[in-house]
Amino acid sequence: MFKKVYPRLFRGGEATLQLVESDDVLEAGVEIVAQPPGKKLQSVSLLSGGEKALTATALVFAIFLIKPSPFCVLDEVVRPSTRRTSAVSTNAPGDLSLLQFIVITHNKNTMSMADRALRRHHGGAGA
Repeated sequence: MFKKVYPRLFRGGEATLQLVESDDVLEAGVEIVAQPPGKKLQSVSLLSGGEKALTATALVFAIFLIKPSPFCVLDEVVRPSTRRTSAVSTNAPGDLSLLQFIVITHNKNTMSMADRALRRHHGGAGA
């Protein structure tokens, strides 16, 4: 499922999950190998911060497509400095439309795509 979700969010590219060999399968790790559009195939640890965030979001969406939950909380997933991350809102798989997302953000583009918006301002010192 991750292989299908990743190119939707990145508008291209590919990604795989690889089991890291271990004597005990239950203690084996999982390596994420990703290739954003226009870049070479590499471990997720070598990606930029925005690409890491979007790759992690693709993994979360893939998990939700396999094992749905009533809602999902995303806290500042879409960074204002990364244009590509706006694809999270516009290219999310259609199967996720039944899921409710609670998105915590300061990004105006992300807020404009919401069906409903609640505003909360913390008026503490320095705010």
